[in-house]
Amino acid sequence: MDSVTNTSFQSICNGFIQLASINIEGKNETDETECQQWPCNNIQTRCDEIWHCPNGEGEIGCDLSPTLNCFKDHHKCVSSDTNQLICLSAKKAND
Repeated sequence: MDSVTNTSFQSICNGFIQLASINIEGKNETDETECQQWPCNNIQTRCDEIWHCPNGEGEIGCDLSPTLNCFKDHHKCVSSDTNQLICLSAKKAND
């Protein structure tokens, strides 16, 4: 947590509190307050090649490359073991 008064748009509702809470109308508010109103996978962030969600759900199914056909809940990834393109389950993202 930081005492800075400014934060970047990308750090709002990203699951990490960057700004110290402030009291607004009797409620402690942070940069993570009411994030259900701004889901990480939305029309502005979908398929923009940036993982806004921890599991990358906003980028699943966006690649138009026909070289590897993955299930709809998988990402195309490069294996760290073989350096080959593989399909990685979204459940294993960030492991």
